[in-house]
Amino acid sequence: NAKENREKLRVVGIPHHEVPTLDRFTIYLDTRHKALLNAAAQDTELLHAYNVLRSIFKSMLSNNGDLFNQITKQEIDKVIEKPRVVYDFSSLMLRGEGIAMAQLVNIVGYAVGNLGAGDTVVIHGVERIKSKSVKDYMVSQFEHLYQKGGRVAYLYNDVDKMLDDKAFNEFDKADYTIL
Repeated sequence: NAKENREKLRVVGIPHHEVPTLDRFTIYLDTRHKALLNAAAQDTELLHAYNVLRSIFKSMLSNNGDLFNQITKQEIDKVIEKPRVVYDFSSLMLRGEGIAMAQLVNIVGYAVGNLGAGDTVVIHGVERIKSKSVKDYMVSQFEHLYQKGGRVAYLYNDVDKMLDDKAFNEFDKADYTIL
């Protein structure tokens, strides 16, 4: 009951073993969907919502189950204590831009939530981020990091692409620009 237990609701900090794997979550969605179909009074909006969620999560499971149908390893919790953490998305780009951008968004949100004053996020290969919505999300997240005293470094493999991407990287406002 979410309304009566707001203090227990959270998106991060949930023990990893309590989060269902994607295959178990899709079974839950199927069960709820069937229960709604068999109910005497049907809520068409709720039925549609469950149908959309079922479709999305089944697609994730069938297309990228090896990535999303995993329990998060405990080592991720130690990231906060490490002086440097490297997330390599190069192999994910080979699988598809969409999957790589989904992981990038996930990692940026997690990083910003755990970083603060004096910390720096370094993004290498920024020219490979094509989606405006991903860039908009990153800008909003990095604003939170700036407010906490953190910094961001964008690394481009091509100066012309960096110049073309000025609306995103705002290199003219940068503390340093290295060419």
